[in-house]
Order: sequence, then C-alpha cells, then structure tokens
Amino acid sequence: MKNKLEVQFVEEVLENFPALIFRVNQYKRVDYYNKTFMDFMGDHIAEEINDIIKNKVFFEEYKKVNEIFKDLFVLCNPFEIESRLENKYGEYRWMLINGKPIYTVEKKFCGYMVVAYDINNYKE
Repeated sequence: MKNKLEVQFVEEVLENFPALIFRVNQYKRVDYYNKTFMDFMGDHIAEEINDIIKNKVFFEEYKKVNEIFKDLFVLCNPFEIESRLENKYGEYRWMLINGKPIYTVEKKFCGYMVVAYDINNYKE
C-alpha cells in the first residue's frame, strides 16, 4: 500500500498536469476532471460526456466525434481524436484527445481515462 505522501504526490501531478485529464464512467458521466480541465472549460462543467460533445466540440466535427463516442462504451477500445474544443473564452482550440478503457480489479469495464493535449499552435 502506498503511503499518504506518495498518494498526495500523484494527486498533485494529476491536478496540475499540463493537459486536460478526465474520467468518464461506464454510465457516460464525467466523474473526475483535473484542475487544467477546469481552467480550460470554466466553472460550468457538463457532467455527461454527450453534453460536452454536443456543446463544446466544433460544429463541423460534431458528427465524427459523436460517432466515435457512440460505439466506445460497447467496444471498450482505446481511441484517439483530433478535434477543436471550445474553451471558457469561447475560443476553439485544436486538441489531441486520447482515451483508454479502465477496469476494476475484477476486470469489469468501468469507463475511460482521457487526456486532451492542446495542439492548436501546431495546427495553425
């Protein structure tokens, strides 16, 4: 078992990691997001991943992203998407979004850990 300082260190790293990190549970609800995610999205965080896709993904990419997410929770496969997400200032930023399925110790699917890197400077 890890000691308290090790756990605090890991939590601190996740909270301040220079990318958006969030977890989507098996019910498609966001049940964890780091400080970087909050700083990017603002105070009004949608809890359901479908709401984030609907409200924050650039409209020209909505259909593609929605199709990918529609099947993810059945197939439980890793994914990678490039898409523009709207930040709290109303600006769309290119993001490289990677997700990996996560499982309980009993090997039961329990959602995805997702990390999104701002690649806007590389796309323009």
